[in-house]
Amino acid sequence: MPPSYRMFLTTSNGFGPLDYFIWDLKPVAEVDWLINADRELVELWGKGLETEPAISEADYFNPENMQSATHMRVEYMRSCLMISDWGDAGFLALNPAVQHNGEWEAWHFATWHPGAERYHSFAELMMDTLQVYRELKQEG
Repeated sequence: MPPSYRMFLTTSNGFGPLDYFIWDLKPVAEVDWLINADRELVELWGKGLETEPAISEADYFNPENMQSATHMRVEYMRSCLMISDWGDAGFLALNPAVQHNGEWEAWHFATWHPGAERYHSFAELMMDTLQVYRELKQEG
C-alpha cells in the first residue's frame, strides 16, 4: 500500500460519507482489486483497447493532463485497487502501475467524466476532495 493511504488506514479504517459524490471509503477488509469488485466495468472499458491506441507516455505524464479525465489509460483499470464504494455514479481507486515518490496514482472515476481524474497520491486526492466539498457547501 502507498504511504498516504496506509497512514489513513491506521487512523481510520474506512470513512464516510466523504463528500456529495463518494459516500464511503472502504474499511481495509473490503478493499479489493477493481477487476474483482467490478469485472463488468473493467471489461466494458477494455473492449476498445484492441482498436484504439493508448494515450502516449508524454500525454499521460504531462502535469497539465492530471485533472483531465480524457487522459486516462484504460489498460491500468485491471490493476487498480478499488478503495471506495460506488457513490453518486463514481468511485475512488489507486493505480499501482503509476507511482510518484512511492505513492500510487489515485483516480476519481465517475460516469459523468470521460475517464478518471488523476492525482499523484491518495493524500492529494483527499485534499482536492475537501476543497471541492467546501466550495460546494459555500454555494449551497
